[in-house]
Amino acid sequence: MLGQPLASVSRTALWICATVSIALVVIGAILIRPHNRLAFRRDAPLPVSVLGDAPILQVELARNEDDLRAVFMAGDIAQNLRDARSGNLLDSFLFIPGYAGFLLAAGLLLAGADSQRFRVALLAALFVIPVIAICDWVENLGIANTLDHIERDHMPHAGDALRISGPSMIKWALLAAVLIIYGLTSRWGKNGMAGGELWHSAADCWCSDHYPVD
Repeated sequence: MLGQPLASVSRTALWICATVSIALVVIGAILIRPHNRLAFRRDAPLPVSVLGDAPILQVELARNEDDLRAVFMAGDIAQNLRDARSGNLLDSFLFIPGYAGFLLAAGLLLAGADSQRFRVALLAALFVIPVIAICDWVENLGIANTLDHIERDHMPHAGDALRISGPSMIKWALLAAVLIIYGLTSRWGKNGMAGGELWHSAADCWCSDHYPVD
């Protein structure tokens, strides 16, 4: 019963939405990549070694304002701020709408799963996806404000790190839950396999596109 309204959406329309969304993600990733590298830091050390060589991910998960200073205030600070602003805007207007649209379309394509348990989980995931996008936008607002603070006052303000990392951690936790639900549904919900094929074709490139390390 629950799966009927979800599965009633035209599958052709969903495939079109998924394709357009993937295109936005790919275009956004290509355009964001050179900015998110913050190349003008000139390979200065990053504060959290376990997060690898991904400056913007380090910003997203900043523990405190010292982490923000270590990322943005090394090398050519003015160029770092310009790159971060450009990447932030592209993320807000291309990448976030793209991945949110893809996740919604994939969820609706998976809605043909024959198990009531999977249908309930998918419905929950579909309600969570807008929350993920909102958290990402709030995180980006925190980054934008931090960049303004550094440009104007030559340092981040107290609380900047939490205003970025708080919504970021909520976003990543909810995203992990959605990915687990989609993965389980595409594996064991046999009537949702069309969505599963789409899902597996795009899931592997998520982090490598958004957080390049090269």
